[in-house]
This record gives sequence, structure tokens and C-alpha cells, in this order.
Amino acid sequence: MRKLVIGFYRKCDFLTMSSVAMAFFGIILAITGHFNLAVTLLMICGICDAFDGNLARRYKYSEEQKTYGVQLDSLADVFCFGAFPAILTSLISPHVITYVISALYLLCGVIRLAYFNMRAIMDEKNSKVYIGVPITIISISYSIIFIITSLINLKLLAFVMPVVLILQGFLFIAYIEIKKYDFTKIIKKVFNEYVINFLVLPFVFLVLGNLFFALNFVNPLGVFRIIGNNIFSTTYTLIWIISIYLILLSILGNTKRSKIGLLIISLLFLIVNDVKFKIMGVPVELSDVAYLNPDSAEQLGIATTTIGTWIFSTIFKSIVYIVIGIIMIKFDYIHKIEIKSVLKKLITLLLSILVFIIPLLGITKINTFILTKIYGVTHSEVTSYTKTVDMYKHYGFYQGLLFDHASLTALKPENYNDAKVKELLNNNYSSGIKYPKANVVFILNEAFTDMQTITDVKFNKSLTTNIDNFKTMDNAAVIDTLVTAFGGTSVNTEFQILTGASLNFWKPDFLPFNQYYNNSNLEKTPSIMKEFNNNGYKSYYITPWGEHSYHSKYVYTGLGASETIYGKDLKGDIKGRYYSDESLVNDIYNTLASEDGTYKFIMSATGENHFPYEANKFDKYDIDVISSPYNSEDTNMLLSYAQGEYDADRALGILYEKIQTLKTPTIVIAFGDHYPYIVNSKGESVYLKSPYLNTNNRYLNEVRKHTTLTVMYSNFDIDLSDANYMNISYLGAYILNKFDLNISPYFKYINNLRNTLPVFDREVYLENGNFNSIENASKEIKDSINNYRDIQYYNFYGAIK
Repeated sequence: MRKLVIGFYRKCDFLTMSSVAMAFFGIILAITGHFNLAVTLLMICGICDAFDGNLARRYKYSEEQKTYGVQLDSLADVFCFGAFPAILTSLISPHVITYVISALYLLCGVIRLAYFNMRAIMDEKNSKVYIGVPITIISISYSIIFIITSLINLKLLAFVMPVVLILQGFLFIAYIEIKKYDFTKIIKKVFNEYVINFLVLPFVFLVLGNLFFALNFVNPLGVFRIIGNNIFSTTYTLIWIISIYLILLSILGNTKRSKIGLLIISLLFLIVNDVKFKIMGVPVELSDVAYLNPDSAEQLGIATTTIGTWIFSTIFKSIVYIVIGIIMIKFDYIHKIEIKSVLKKLITLLLSILVFIIPLLGITKINTFILTKIYGVTHSEVTSYTKTVDMYKHYGFYQGLLFDHASLTALKPENYNDAKVKELLNNNYSSGIKYPKANVVFILNEAFTDMQTITDVKFNKSLTTNIDNFKTMDNAAVIDTLVTAFGGTSVNTEFQILTGASLNFWKPDFLPFNQYYNNSNLEKTPSIMKEFNNNGYKSYYITPWGEHSYHSKYVYTGLGASETIYGKDLKGDIKGRYYSDESLVNDIYNTLASEDGTYKFIMSATGENHFPYEANKFDKYDIDVISSPYNSEDTNMLLSYAQGEYDADRALGILYEKIQTLKTPTIVIAFGDHYPYIVNSKGESVYLKSPYLNTNNRYLNEVRKHTTLTVMYSNFDIDLSDANYMNISYLGAYILNKFDLNISPYFKYINNLRNTLPVFDREVYLENGNFNSIENASKEIKDSINNYRDIQYYNFYGAIK
């Protein structure tokens, strides 16, 4: 039968041809600047070359096939280990001298291979020595030196790699005899069952996890650079993954079951991370275990109703992940390990658990060591990140996960001084005119902002009729407040109001209710609830949410709440998915009207305008969109949110009328906790499309995204004209200092700080109506920020050792 194509296509030939394909793709990657991946493919070429000869020797072939194999292998070597490294080096160091060196190297490689072929033809195949260094060695030497040089300084590559090339080229043609070794046997000894199972396999899972996450940013190629640039944190994380694998091995008994277990656990973890990140903009954190309660599970269930078409990318990644996992499991028989001894299982389990839990311990000294010695960061470097996801992008997914967890425990600020803090707190800060005692009510209005700033969407009526009226009243004020949250974690805004602490001094997306208040610290840290209690008040917390959500009942009781009232205790109406704002303000009024003569402090949180925002959220709409540049899905989501804002405004008007009937002086402070996180089926934040949040000023965009409304009104004469744009962390102290009460120096200091530092975040501060970079701030501003940071550290860490 006549052959359709020339050549032979044995298994060993396909391996050789795969090497050529890898070299081609490596050249393409090098041309596009992805040198790390190109070098990785050079190593793969070397692996293919190491095994193709061994594979050929397993079978009996004709002389013709053997001769063809030798020629194919030789030509492949010219391309893979001659042309590929020469082109790669020329691109790393684009200079005339490098081009000459690369050309000389390529000639040396061709001479080396021609000489090798000549000896093969002259029947010297069975020689036990190489004359000159084999050309394939470049895949090892070049890769190792590239990696080491990259870790030291990337700029050195342009000098080092041409030198490596010319030296290697000379060794190709040098008349030196090198004893032949069976590299397959050597590789088998080096990559034995222990290396494969306890080093290679965990490393593969680490890389796959990083790639799974990196694909969210369409930048998977940076994963290998991340690993190379953060070698200590990667090694640390690898040890942690190994400990998980060993725990599974000690329980399940053999490596095959353990691989299946690791595959299932890691895949579920990565899928949950994808869903959380797409819905909330924050990746999974180890502290998310705190959400494992009925109330949080209900909220998470509601959140998953917003899953859109983006889920298909997660499904596709999961399928690829499973396929790779199945391949690893299928070949387990080659390097299988079993533990049958009960004693060995027990020892392995105990040691592995010990290694596993060390990174999870909330001990300051351990976490400080991890951050400073393994990750090499300081307090200011931890807090310089603006988002948790930036940590994960910088270090990699699993590496960032452990970094994030370690950073929950505050590092001591640079130049921190206990004596200086005590001196600052001992100053006699004045707070202006004092008013007699009054009831104080704080209302967290869920996701409350003035949507009418989004000027490209028009409604048929005002969303904030009552708030507009409050702006004109003598005993009321409407101001902007700067919050740290965006689209979630409402309790962070409550925390800052209650404690006067700024989340700017903790890691991004820090959640104190779950991540700080998990030990005896709760009883010792400051709270305006405790301040009011010390002055004869009775404190309440009222919310339609569950008592387990964010450890709520535990935290609020510790912060000073005499009574906590949750959704199960409230009997009002549901509107949409949640308890209505009108019902909640009626509950607040009833609490104020009870036990007349007792002064009350109330912290409350609404729920009606919580996401998801969808067209069918409400049965009836009081407002309508008359013009919108967005598609119907986006417009309906904005309408849903706007109806919630309209109802919140109406509820504030109802409460205002009700407190006028009270004999006890009463002030109400309603604040927005964050901007809404309105996400469409494509995973886009609809709110962020607005021109209002897309100016040419990056700082202004970020500040606007974190600026919410605060409304204050009372049933007695009180001057609120000094209330201006402020950080949300000042708001509680501002109200506390309005009254003639015995107040701790800490809250006097926080209120006084508004005079020099009214508004700031991690990057900018407000001065004369303009936002400026903190890096360029005056010494006075920087000193104020550092003093605030040090006093906060003292109150939350230093004073409660």
C-alpha cells in the first residue's frame, strides 16, 4: 500500500515533535515579552528530549526507523536547543553584541550536532562517552541561571544570559570527553515516589490554583513570575499545602484517594472563591469560616441569585481542572504510596495538623514573624494595599490567602511610642457647646447614597423629598461621610461609628466583627455604647437581620448593648425580600416611647434596600425611570435600588414626625453604610458605569465611590452647623461630644481630630475642598494620621496585652 505521507510516526517521534512545537510556542511567547513562560517551555523541551530516546529503546524498530529517529532528533535539537535559546536571548537583550553571540552559539550547536551525526554514521553509536557537552544541557543550565538571576535582579538578565549562551556554545565544540549516563534512570531516582507526591504534586496544585484565580483578570501568564518573585512565601505556602495532603494521606491510607480528596477540596474552594469574588469583589478569606451559621447561610443563598453568565467561565475552568486532576490520579500507580501502619498514620496526622494550624493561629508573634520574615513587609506596607484582591494578585492566590490571614493581627506601627500616645490622650480637648442629655438613635440605612448624583438616569419624581427638607431646618443637617466599604460589609461602618477606629489602619477589607472580636479583646476596647452606658443610658441594638450574622449578638453585647432585638423578635411588614424600613422606624419609635424618663442609645440597621436589585423585587413601584442610557436589565436594577432609596427617605420622614411627639429630647442620625453593589448578569457593576464616578481624576472617583449620605435631625434645638464632610469613624464621637457627659479622653481626641484631618483614606486627604495625595501632604497632616494610627493601635492592641 502506497504511503500518503513520508516519515515515521512512532510514540517516540511524537514526543520529539512535541518538543519542536513547544519550542515554537516558546519563541512566540518570548516575542510577546513572556520570558518566564518561554523558559518554562525550554525546560519542557529538555524533558521531552530526555525521554524520547528511552521510549524508542523500549520497542524493536527497523534500521530505517532507527536512522530516521536519529535524524529527527538531531534536527529537533537544532531548533529547540539551538535556535530557540538564541532567539530568546536576543529578545531578552536586544543589542548588536547579543545578536553576534547568539549567532555564534547557534553555529556551535550546529557543529556539535553535525559531529554527533557523523560519529553515529561511522558506527560509533555505542561509544560510552560524549565528545563535547550535549546541546540539550542548555535546557537545564539556561533555565536554572535564568531563574536565579530573576530572583536577584531582573535587570541582570540582559547581561547574564548572553554570557551563559556563549560559554555554553563553547562547551558544545570543546574536545572534552564526558561519560554517558542513563538520564532516564537518574531522573527516576531523583523524581521518586516521595518527590512526586510530596513536592511535585503539591506544587502543581499550587500553580493550578493560582492560574484558576488569575484567569479572572485575563492575566494568567504572570503566575510564574509571581512564584519566582516571592520564593519564600511560595515555599511557605507549598509546605502548608503539603501538610493538607499528608493529613488526607494519613486518613485515607493511600496517595490515590488522597489526590482525589485534594482535587475535590481545592476545586470546591476555588469555585466558592470565584462566586464570592464575582458577587462581592472580595476573594475568599480563611476567616470566612465565621459565615458558617444559619443567618449567614441565608444571606449567601440570596447572594447567589445574582449569578450571571460569568459562571460559565468558572464552569469551563473547573472542567479543565478536573481533567488535569484525573490525569494525575490515573498515573498514581507509577508513584503510589500506602500507609498501613496505624502508628505511622497517627504520627503523620499529628505532625501534619501541627504544620497546618501554625499559619492559622491568631498569635501576634507568629503572624508578625510570618509577615516580616517570610513576606518581608512592614505595617505601612500591609495597609498600603487598597483592596484584599491586590494582595492575592501580588503574591498569588494561595500565598495571598495566608498573607491575608496573617495580616489580621496588627503589626506594631513604625516608630510607635507608648509614652507619646498617653501624652496625646492626656490633652484637654475642647468640644464646644454642650447640650443636656438626649436620646441618641443611629440608623444604618442599607446602601444609602444620593442616587440623583447619577445624573444620566432621570426619574419622574425626587427620591429624597424629606432629606431635601432637612437641609433647610435649623435642628437638622445633611452631610457627606467617607466610608471604607463598597458594596458590602455593612457592619464595618457600624464598627467605625461605635469605636472611632479607622479601617484605613488595618489591612483592606478587614472585618473586625469576625476577624478582631474573637477573643477577650471585646470587653477592653472602646465603644460609644459603653460611654453612654457610663452616663446612665440604656443601650439597644435593633435590626431585622439574624443574631448570628457577623457574630452580631456576641459583638454588640460586648460593645455595651443592654438589649439586642433581631429579626425573629420583630413583627412588622416585609417589603420586597426584606423587613420594610417603615416597620423598623416604628420599632425604633416604640423603643424610645417605652420606659419614659430613661435616656436611650439605639444603634439600628435596616434591610429593605439590601441587594439583590432586580426588576421584580417590589410588587409596586412609586417611581419610574423616564430616561436612561443603559439597557433594560441595568435600568431595572437601578430602578429597584432607587425604590429602596425612596422608601428609606419616606421612613426617615415618618420617624421625624414621630419623635416630635416625645417629651424626651431625641436626636436621630441616619447614615449610609456603602454604595450599592449592583451587578448585572455579565458581572458588571452598573453603578460604576456612571460619568459621576468616571471623571479624569482617579482620586475623586475613588472618594466619590466611598462617600455616602448622613442625615441628622432632632426634636429640640441643637446646633449642627459644625457638622461637615467627615470620615465615618468620627461620626459617633462627634455626637457623643455634643452632650454634657463624662467622656473618655479617647473619644474627645477623635472628635478634635476633625479640625486638622476631616476626611482621608489610604491614599488621599481633603484640604481646602480638594483631594490631595497623602504622599505630598504637609508634616502636620502626616503627623495627625500617624498619631491617629498609634492611638488606635494602643486602644486595640497595645493597652490590652
